[in-house]
Amino acid sequence: MSNDDEEPTPHMMIATCRTPHCPMNNIGEIAPFYPNATPPTYRGQCAQCGQTHTDIVPVP
Repeated sequence: MSNDDEEPTPHMMIATCRTPHCPMNNIGEIAPFYPNATPPTYRGQCAQCGQTHTDIVPVP
């Protein structure tokens, strides 16, 4: 990025919901994630159950 007005580059990540009884539990989904300025660097929420993802890793 050359200045603060530009959007950061997204990173392709695998987000896996770990909420028991969620239809997406233990199923990873690949999606673009934008880095945050503060930890956790990548944040996401399950579209099925609404819980925060605790397992977000880079696509190999």
